[in-house]
Amino acid sequence: MSNKLPPGYFRWVSPDNQVFLIPIKPFEALQEERTRYARKDAPAEEERILKLRGKAKESKKPADWRETFGEVSPPGHLRVLGDYDALVSGAMEQDLACRTADKDVRERMQVLLEKLKNRGPDRLIGGPMDASSALDELQRVLPHFRGPLGLVRNCLALAEASTLPVRIPPMLLLGPPGVGKTLFSHKLAEALGVPNASIAFDQPSAGSQLCGSDKYWSNSATGLLFQLICEGRYANPVILLDELDKASVGSGARALDPLAQLHGALEVQTARRSTDLSTDIVFDASLTTYIATANSVRGLGMPLLSRFEVFLIEPPGRDDSVGIARRIATEASERLRLTEPVVFERRCFYVLARMSPRLMHRTVDKALGEAVADKRRVVTEQDLWQLLGMGDEGPRPH
Repeated sequence: MSNKLPPGYFRWVSPDNQVFLIPIKPFEALQEERTRYARKDAPAEEERILKLRGKAKESKKPADWRETFGEVSPPGHLRVLGDYDALVSGAMEQDLACRTADKDVRERMQVLLEKLKNRGPDRLIGGPMDASSALDELQRVLPHFRGPLGLVRNCLALAEASTLPVRIPPMLLLGPPGVGKTLFSHKLAEALGVPNASIAFDQPSAGSQLCGSDKYWSNSATGLLFQLICEGRYANPVILLDELDKASVGSGARALDPLAQLHGALEVQTARRSTDLSTDIVFDASLTTYIATANSVRGLGMPLLSRFEVFLIEPPGRDDSVGIARRIATEASERLRLTEPVVFERRCFYVLARMSPRLMHRTVDKALGEAVADKRRVVTEQDLWQLLGMGDEGPRPH
């Protein structure tokens, strides 16, 4: 064989003494590619090359979920799924297969478990950007809720002075209908920047709404706690327990005492290991804020009452009522998204101040409806008296 090489080639001798002529440019390109692999950007470069070759790079899951989510929850989060190891390893699915042969139950659970795997073990701890301003605004909207708002302020102050998240104890708001107890729970959730939901305890389904229904029922469903925390984004939702004094046990064979589920949920230590009956998944619900409403404590035993901070909410006084009426009336056009705002005369606020906050809202909406229908931009005192069926001059003196 001639010692003269063709242009652009070099000689390579293999271990078994075979001689090969290798083109120089492709060899140099291969060496450059190997050099790029050795750099820190090798994974990205590898993915680019694979795409150029028309091949999809296989996703590589971390050997341990802690490589993605860490040993502890990051700041501003709570590790709500303490048994995430069992979830990721498949132990929960194996346990489910041993406990039931129901195909529908297993399929439903497998979809749910896969969803929780992807969500990870941590959830955000919601909080207001400016707690003081948020509560000040809430105080202006509901000035007669000074007691509950004072408790919330103290809890926020304690959290700011420590490294612990905000934990607001369960509150029971006692008072006549229409004073704004339900509105307070929604406004508080807005001020805290967290989701809220409610359970109506005058309904027969209240017994299973918080912690779920038995997983073996054909219509089994997860509870409100599980939906808000495990399937949601936040670890500290606000839950309204509405009309707690009207709770009653249904007549069916599977009827549940709706108040029984609260004993564990309202205790911090027990709530850290909450279990949803529909899934048997344990999670941390200890940061949940509960606001219960009732007209009286009749039917509520001391074991349950002792878990609440109890506040008696009186109807607002005259000065407070005028302020509430002014706010409801002046904000109504924006609330109803009217293209052309309708204003209320000043004397209207004193007529509305005679009503409960709930009745104020209804009366304002009716007055606006009539004004828009008549193509008027102003609601007068006479309009309100007529709306209330008392004629132009209002109630007769007696």
